Amino acid sequence: MMVSTMIEHSTNERNQLLDNLTRIKGISQNKQQWLRAWFNIRVFRDLARLSVEQIELRLKAEGKAVSKEEIAAWIVQAEALSVIAERSREENHDLESWQSVASWQVELQSRQVGEFEEQRAVLRDLATDCISILPEAELELLREWMRYDLPHEATEPVEIPEAVPESEEEALYFDSSPAISHSPVRVQIDSIQVWQSPQQETPQFIYPSNRSFPGMLESNKRFTLDIAFQLKGLHEREQFNTQASYLAQVYVRDRATGVITSLGCTQLYSLFEAQSTYTAQLLDANIARKGVYSLQVLVRAQGIPTIPGYFEMPLLQVV
Repeated sequence: MMVSTMIEHSTNERNQLLDNLTRIKGISQNKQQWLRAWFNIRVFRDLARLSVEQIELRLKAEGKAVSKEEIAAWIVQAEALSVIAERSREENHDLESWQSVASWQVELQSRQVGEFEEQRAVLRDLATDCISILPEAELELLREWMRYDLPHEATEPVEIPEAVPESEEEALYFDSSPAISHSPVRVQIDSIQVWQSPQQETPQFIYPSNRSFPGMLESNKRFTLDIAFQLKGLHEREQFNTQASYLAQVYVRDRATGVITSLGCTQLYSLFEAQSTYTAQLLDANIARKGVYSLQVLVRAQGIPTIPGYFEMPLLQVV
């Protein structure tokens, strides 16, 4: 039996930096103990730095049978989880160490393109006058932050007057719907089913509580998403426009590069009075490159005052 080389740590340091390796699919409590003892793995980054060959040789020497494919999957997941864990540690750092270095002006914009409404946010740095564009997939996070930041006393519905554009060009960014004087309906995404093969007997399910996809997707192989959601706060008195409808848009963000790619948009579905549960289906989605991604889903309705539903799953592995 090989003797492992251990690096000495203080008790406090060892307790502070200790990631739960069982969050990685395929690593049980026993395997976590092996990895800690034989490779001195404390955090996800330690595992991500190892090679498949290093781990395979040691496991064979210890009489443990694990395939190269499974070990490779551990390393890929560890790399993605290390990004999340390190970011979380940074966010939990002493808040007093943060200082304000910039102030931003945020403007939400929309325009009508055919039968669809596109939205975006324009962020202007007040110090440098530099402008950044926030894509539609990120808007719900911004809205949630803005709603949370409002004074809690402001619970009464506020009538929002209709904005009047000053030019034809500016008119593209205004919604022509009437003023809203009551609380809007909120879209709540409940679950997503993923199918990648006609032979697949049961789909993979994703719920809002999931931090990672329960399996893996194959690159360059088409898959289908069924997105189930509810309209929360819907009442019988709610007046539906005859053109009331909804659609879903799906994106993935490459966790290595930060690049956001659209997987497509569902067809436009009709909404019906007194019906609160719906499903949107995206066919022929495809992720061309292997890697680790986050999945982003946006569901929005038209024809009734609605807060769009946004869902993000941080860890999606494509092999």
